[in-house]
Amino acid sequence: MTRPSTPFLHTSLLALALCSIACNRSPLHDMGSAGDDADSADGAPVAELVSEFAGVWLGSAEDPLAVLEGASDAPPLYRFPSGSSRIRLELSDIAEYPFLDGTLTFGEGTPPEPATDATRGYPIDPTFTAERVIREIDGSVRPPWEGFAYRVRPEQSWRELEAAGVRPNEEFEALSEGRAFDGKLDIGYSSTQLYASWCELQTANSCDFDGQQVGMNTEQNTCSLGFGQNPQPIDCQKMALCASEVCACYSDTCSNSPDPFSLLTLRLSETGLVGVFNNAVVLNERGFQQPLGLVRFYRESDTRR
Repeated sequence: MTRPSTPFLHTSLLALALCSIACNRSPLHDMGSAGDDADSADGAPVAELVSEFAGVWLGSAEDPLAVLEGASDAPPLYRFPSGSSRIRLELSDIAEYPFLDGTLTFGEGTPPEPATDATRGYPIDPTFTAERVIREIDGSVRPPWEGFAYRVRPEQSWRELEAAGVRPNEEFEALSEGRAFDGKLDIGYSSTQLYASWCELQTANSCDFDGQQVGMNTEQNTCSLGFGQNPQPIDCQKMALCASEVCACYSDTCSNSPDPFSLLTLRLSETGLVGVFNNAVVLNERGFQQPLGLVRFYRESDTRR
């Protein structure tokens, strides 16, 4: 099936450069404000190269929907269902390439074990019912799983290159310089990464429902593909995931879908990183989805002093 492309530059050079890194856990921290962000004296962005963003960063975000007294002047920290406010970002240089590789971890939690059963949904929810299928079919961006290390990749907008005076057909040369255009770094991730191990167990036939009729029997709590005398039974949770297109299948190989795509835009200051999320939602302490506010990161080495 055809998916809409994202408005960011995806190059084979970036794909070859990216590799996974381990995500080490650290104690829970509440990150407070460290004062106003400071640029250079003439107002120019602090960072000139993306390599300046490398490091292990611990941060927290503001709760943009807080209605507490004084929240407009001093927004409280956003807290995930676990009660944690921590967001961990690890960025490292890639040998021989002017890009960064890394992971982004929200809150505190234990990631699910890799999937081993292609016939059931993932992570397996024994309480999942046929009645939930219609409500769970949703192709919009999903909230991240606490404690799961989401791999991030650098992104670059074509408009940013144009604003920087990069001529057409010179994009690769400009990116190879490792410049931080306007002192910013854009990194993207997809929350469907959680389903990578599960999608690898699927095939185009086992998780492609295009043109197939689906049925849900809420009284018997069963789901099936096809009507008539020989409907094929299917796990209801798996049906919801496949119909939500968390997997992208080409030929007989499936992987987690790259869409929908979330973006974190960062700027380096003299005190740390300040950033904003785009097309991203998270779960709050009450289990409801909402966006994150301004996020501030400080080097892990600084927070332990």
